[in-house]
Amino acid sequence: MKAFVVLPDHLHAMWELPCDDSDYSVRWRKLKQYFTLQLKNAGVPINKYHASGLWQRRY
Repeated sequence: MKAFVVLPDHLHAMWELPCDDSDYSVRWRKLKQYFTLQLKNAGVPINKYHASGLWQRRY
């Protein structure tokens, strides 16, 4: 990842994917999972219903 910015209501990311990797949707899913886990670990109360409302579907 070249750059990443989290804003109050959206985020921006600039990536350079490896030549043999075109699975963009898996990368976004993993990023969302990781970010949500970090919020939970920081003590932000998130249950499965809140986490599903945290992100837009798809990208």
